[in-house]
Amino acid sequence: MKLCFFDIIRALSEIVLKSSSKEERSQAESIKTKMLNFEFLFLCECMHHELKDVNYASKNLQRYDINLDEASRALAETNAKVQIYRNDFESFKCKASETARKYGIDPNFKENRQRKVENILMN
Repeated sequence: MKLCFFDIIRALSEIVLKSSSKEERSQAESIKTKMLNFEFLFLCECMHHELKDVNYASKNLQRYDINLDEASRALAETNAKVQIYRNDFESFKCKASETARKYGIDPNFKENRQRKVENILMN
């Protein structure tokens, strides 16, 4: 997803402009709007790194000639990397900000307003 982000946005824009189906245009516009937001880019950045490492471990564990020591080491390395990623929020935010600036997206998280909940039982 991260590697072909611009191509996906371009394809969605083309669907919005050229599709004859109103529902298809609406869905494409909705997906495009959700993708053109900083939270989405941030999650893509995080998931790209984590899934890359998990995929590497998975491929190693699926080898028919792997021994128990190698399997244990692959899992330990992946676990260590995931632990590092948990504490690397700022690094991911910085990388996502660079991508956001490249595509003209505001590189800040949206602040959602607090919803007021009326407590009917207390009145």
